Amino acid sequence: MQSAWVLFSNERAGPDGLDPQARYLLGSIAEARNAPASALRFWQGLATPPGVGAEEWQVRLAVMQWRASEVDAAVNTMRALVKPAQPLPGQASSRALVLAGEMLDVGRPGPAEELYAALLPLAGRGDARDILVALGGIAESAAQHARAADYFLRAALADELRATDALALQARLAAAMSLARAGYRDDARAQFQWLLKHSKDPVQIEAARRALSTL
Repeated sequence: MQSAWVLFSNERAGPDGLDPQARYLLGSIAEARNAPASALRFWQGLATPPGVGAEEWQVRLAVMQWRASEVDAAVNTMRALVKPAQPLPGQASSRALVLAGEMLDVGRPGPAEELYAALLPLAGRGDARDILVALGGIAESAAQHARAADYFLRAALADELRATDALALQARLAAAMSLARAGYRDDARAQFQWLLKHSKDPVQIEAARRALSTL
């Protein structure tokens, strides 16, 4: 199958005449080799392959579209997937979060924000915290400080059993900073004081003390 992929990966040797299973397998080889354009040539128009979840298939298509610079196609594929507002299976959800992270990493906060926001109500508690932190970072980078603070605080409070773990404490510090930038000095002060009581991280403690001295 590897040699078949080498043969058919040539743009002049299209996938016409190949049965759906062969197209899926050849596209999967291209996917594994980080050849997204080639993967899409084999996968374009395929129904969900046997043994692959429908949601996972759509996310894999969207990832290949994104990596092949077909931005609009990737966004539209994900829009159609999350539109029914049904929770995604674990692997599909993980792939979707990776895709949103890739969008953010290459400086495309618009599509990333749209995807994160769509995934948020479908996510489990653990993923929801990561999504909220990402949304907070996007809002903060756009100078939407109050909105960022809301996301960060929701992340900090999303799991009461982990209200003082590293992620929650960092999210609360970010929320306090955003509140201060938004002009909500009393609310920011309350969050910094909470951190001084509950954080054992010397960097967070110093940051909270320094910020409090300016309020």
